[in-house]
Amino acid sequence: MGAGNYDIKDILKFLVELFTGIGDMIVTTEALSTISEDVGKYVVISLPARVYDMGGYGMTTAMISLWARSKSFTSGSSTFSGEDVSTLSTMQESAYAKIPSRSDKYHIANPIVFAGGQKNGFYVWHIQCDLIIH
Repeated sequence: MGAGNYDIKDILKFLVELFTGIGDMIVTTEALSTISEDVGKYVVISLPARVYDMGGYGMTTAMISLWARSKSFTSGSSTFSGEDVSTLSTMQESAYAKIPSRSDKYHIANPIVFAGGQKNGFYVWHIQCDLIIH
């Protein structure tokens, strides 16, 4: 199968099934612009724009973005909001427990985590993994 002929829908299905259960919901491609108040954490699965054809298999990266609602903290008489490190850490551990993983078509491995930023009252940690397409 040449580069450009990979089934993105099938790759996303593999990743969504693998990482379901880590958050209250899972979405593909990009973070949500509006989020229900009852969602405290969610996962975004995304793929890059390029798959490298390695002559017999394809190679790319997968991004698993872990989003957790900001947490209120009180210090003395002041209340402030910040990153819920405990929730994000638990989500990271849950994701890492699923890596490496292999199916008949795909292999995901070599996770690297890095902090992202914030959006809509949520903070994000990104996990980037190698994705091999058999």
